[in-house]
Amino acid sequence: MLALPWLMLGLFPGTFFNSERLPKWQRRTAYSFIALALFATTASKDFEDSISGAEVLRDHTATVIATGNGLHKQ
Repeated sequence: MLALPWLMLGLFPGTFFNSERLPKWQRRTAYSFIALALFATTASKDFEDSISGAEVLRDHTATVIATGNGLHKQ
């Protein structure tokens, strides 16, 4: 939610100021960052998903991930 105004500014720069005055490299850089941000949010996964067979416990102050059996528990 905090990044939404900046995303809108990057997607529609002409709405907020005259984007035709911007140099071409600045427009390309803005669109590259938008594409990178969209890729990062859709392609990422949680850390706990990368650990197979993990038991995840949460409360209001901590998250605990446990895996393994017996003396080999981590």
